Amino acid sequence: MNTLFLLAAASVLPSSSVQSGDIELSIADFSGQKHAEFSQVIEGQRVLMLVGMSHPSAAQSKAEYTRASWSFTDAQPASQGILLTGSYNGTPGERLITAIGPGRFRVTDIVKTVKDAMVASAMSGYVVWPQGQASIRETHAPDSLGHAITDHFFGSPFLFAGSGISSCALRPDLQALGTYRPMPAILDNYVRPNGSVEMGFGFASLKDDSDGLRRELYERRVPGELRWTYELDFNTTT
Repeated sequence: MNTLFLLAAASVLPSSSVQSGDIELSIADFSGQKHAEFSQVIEGQRVLMLVGMSHPSAAQSKAEYTRASWSFTDAQPASQGILLTGSYNGTPGERLITAIGPGRFRVTDIVKTVKDAMVASAMSGYVVWPQGQASIRETHAPDSLGHAITDHFFGSPFLFAGSGISSCALRPDLQALGTYRPMPAILDNYVRPNGSVEMGFGFASLKDDSDGLRRELYERRVPGELRWTYELDFNTTT
């Protein structure tokens, strides 16, 4: 489905938008579900640059732990940003997106689990350039085969995808992760056949599958709510 058509077909909430450099963060409503859209005006047309996994323009992810699990039913303006509230796999959750510089956004996701809940994963998944024509230019996280990397190997990790002269990086907040790590954190990426790129970050308990790759999930107890923070950094030139 054409991305530009989706932008026109959705009911956009004008009170919930933030301009940061060339990038506009806005909230679209599809059948009562609120979706964050990061877009840019290119040659007079607004084009989607990044959306969440549950956005109608994003097909289902190939990885179990990055599939669409977020459902947002409310969006409210926040200081320099937007607060989305809803659920993650049926558990109450929220996402705070704040502009922190030209084309830069800080995101904090919270899943309000109860103490000693059994959890296998809690992830934030995005699709970069859902209309295609993107590529993984460089990555300091998963390898070219799309294998997930766990935080045991984090140095200065980020995911970096590009399309033409534009790029987007996802950077985990290592300081926040250093003070709060209730379960292992992972990064993951994947180039789809149409040229769009998946990016995922969050918590997941993985064990080796039959091929020796860290892909199988298993549940573990968590002390309470799960919270992870990261940046989305767009570098665009028109």
